[in-house]
Amino acid sequence: MILCFSLRARLRAGKQCPVQPEPSCTWGPALYNQDDLVALREKEGVNDLVPGLTGWAQVNGRDDLPIAEKVKIEAEYLGRRSFVFDLLILFLTLKNVVTKKGVSH
Repeated sequence: MILCFSLRARLRAGKQCPVQPEPSCTWGPALYNQDDLVALREKEGVNDLVPGLTGWAQVNGRDDLPIAEKVKIEAEYLGRRSFVFDLLILFLTLKNVVTKKGVSH
């Protein structure tokens, strides 16, 4: 309940969007390659976007993607973003959740 309220508050405040690349987290379990990911995102301008709950890279392989490919896909989103494209990503996210695509555990 608190998480849901916090998420809604972040969405309303414009600190998070329903669709855009997920943020590079500095909290929680650190990824061994986090610095590489942040540097590539900076280079492509992806870090300038407001973080999102889901994104183009998430529906196209998520953690199965190599870092460079993930950033390439996120940069593609940056160039293609639109309301209709966001609706497609939301639909694909829902489809992936229902079919459990990409779940390894």
